[in-house]
Amino acid sequence: MESDVPTAYELFFSGRRFEPRERTELEKLFFSNVRLRNGTFKTTNHRRLDDLNELVNRHLPGARPLRIMDVAVSSGVSTAEWVESLDRLQTRYEMVAGDISVRALLISAGFGLRLLTDRSAFPLQYDLRGYAVRADAGKRQRLRHAAPLLWLSVARLLARRSLRRIDSAQSPVHPARAFGLKVRQVRLLSEKLQSLDNVEVVEDDILVDSHFQNSLHIVRAANILNLVYFSKPTLAKMVTNLRARLKHGGMLVVCRTLDSGVNHGTIFKLADGGQFEVIARLNDGSEIESIVLAAHTSAG
Repeated sequence: MESDVPTAYELFFSGRRFEPRERTELEKLFFSNVRLRNGTFKTTNHRRLDDLNELVNRHLPGARPLRIMDVAVSSGVSTAEWVESLDRLQTRYEMVAGDISVRALLISAGFGLRLLTDRSAFPLQYDLRGYAVRADAGKRQRLRHAAPLLWLSVARLLARRSLRRIDSAQSPVHPARAFGLKVRQVRLLSEKLQSLDNVEVVEDDILVDSHFQNSLHIVRAANILNLVYFSKPTLAKMVTNLRARLKHGGMLVVCRTLDSGVNHGTIFKLADGGQFEVIARLNDGSEIESIVLAAHTSAG
């Protein structure tokens, strides 16, 4: 019995032509089963942030072009939909989309076995002759597929020894080779985002990266800054990091979509003195409002 989840090879390299609706469903299944090294998932759901987009678009700063960053974008579906809403307003903007894992490696180990990893060789998905197995599969799954998973673990270790050479040699078209393994580059993004030529996509870890200092008018963090994923001290560090990316008067947008599909978010403005103030709420607002409002006390 084959897994309902498509493999990275099937989705990105098989050459199959998917109908738009089929592609949407396959991407949703694939990305929601990719768990990143920081413990988050690349879950993707179309149209889930429409009400947030509408609220944010009513409070856009007056500067043009706007410098906007969407962080932890997962597959980028929601970023693409925000771009569409901004285009309808005929707003001049520059959009950057960031995520901790944008580029990945698909390692082919022979015998129809493949392994998807991030660029540090952290495993994301096992492909057992077209059967997708999550990298964090439980003990029963691992015992069931012990032999091929062991071989793929060896392949991962071999590829890891040559990551620098692989990263410099590979291209989106031509695979690299190491220890008899074939390694392809994969962009872990939805086709919808990849089709846009007005969005810059970058790898970005909002906990540690210090890019974009004092350069952005809007930073949006949707479905990443919440107490399910991270502790309060970790969230405070992330908020402080994002705060440093904003220009004076810039906006930080924080939102979480509950299992019911309802969005709860808050729009903050970076005010005089470097502290955040609330300018709008969606439904009950963000669950981490108090952490955001206290960010200035720990800023460097």
